[in-house]
Amino acid sequence: MPKRAVVAGASAVLASATVVSLSYAAYRTSPQPQWNEVAGGPRPPDAPAGAARPSTNTWADCADRPAGAMLAAVRRVMFTGCTLFARLWLTKLNTFHVVRDIHYTELVGLMRRRARAQPLITVMNHSTVVDDPAILACAFPFDCIASPRRSRWTLCSDELCFQNTLAAAFSNTGKVMPIARLKNSRGHNPCGGIDQKLLLDVARRVAAGDWVHIFPEGRCVQTGRLLGTSDTDNDAHATAHSFSTHLKWGVGKLIAHSPTPPVVVPLYHTGMQHVLPLSPLTNRLKSRVPRVGQLVTVRVGAPVAVQDLIDQYEARYGPLVRVSADARADSAAGGDWHMTWASTPAQRELYRAITERIQSALASLQDEAASDLARSGQVASNRPVV
Repeated sequence: MPKRAVVAGASAVLASATVVSLSYAAYRTSPQPQWNEVAGGPRPPDAPAGAARPSTNTWADCADRPAGAMLAAVRRVMFTGCTLFARLWLTKLNTFHVVRDIHYTELVGLMRRRARAQPLITVMNHSTVVDDPAILACAFPFDCIASPRRSRWTLCSDELCFQNTLAAAFSNTGKVMPIARLKNSRGHNPCGGIDQKLLLDVARRVAAGDWVHIFPEGRCVQTGRLLGTSDTDNDAHATAHSFSTHLKWGVGKLIAHSPTPPVVVPLYHTGMQHVLPLSPLTNRLKSRVPRVGQLVTVRVGAPVAVQDLIDQYEARYGPLVRVSADARADSAAGGDWHMTWASTPAQRELYRAITERIQSALASLQDEAASDLARSGQVASNRPVV
């Protein structure tokens, strides 16, 4: 193993331990979220004033904590450190290439200068657990990723990233929000699905004009193809670890109920499955030590137009409920999130149509990436892991 890889790995472990400690301290000192009926349902009679709302996961609530002074400072340290380490790892120990075309330039412009209330949603294929932040840190300018104010919010399964206090504190510091899988390691999860409260929390981030980064496949896929676009999705690896053959519709719901139409930009990357390969049979890492000397590529697509689908729905069924960025405003208006966030069959069809259009955009980027690799003689970079 190259000496510089060992040094980089040891540095990463030390830095991670430091950031986790600081994150936990910031978590403990930041203000508690206040109870409100939209967020947690009607207040129980015995709930004390200022009580934190309940959640499907005890630690998921820390994602709602406001960024106090200490948390903001720790968050800046984390984002800067992770960005620098990711760049060292992928650009020095591996070969990293991003296609800097007009779509790339437009996306960077949106990260830096979009209107205050303009939401940005980026969608990307998912190969490894470190696609975010590693891919984003290397693909885009430092000021777009290392700045907590500009950088993205993203999602992670609550049973993985919010399973205990330390994991929750670390995830909260990294602007990660919990999401409940419909089917998790314990089987069917009644708190999952597109009508869950945790997805409404994400929708409020979109409504506030934030950048939200989503992996609509919902899991790591290392077949070399986007989930649902190839017969390889029916192999042993996909069959054992997937619960559907299409992208998750939650992204469609976030778009449909945003008060301001978000700009939806697809990204597609190749090669990460060879940096951190998973076993096709167990879906676990083959090695905890990342490989070096691999080629990783990223390309950005044109914004996905979906407003026509929303307009068609509203012309037929009436206006959709728009999510407010402030849950307290809905509470004051007598809103009940259980009722307004529940999806009708017609709305689910809308979410499906929006998600299919996103899948089509990602599939087009996938084909472009495969063609570029073929022309450069690097076809092996996008082969499935065996």
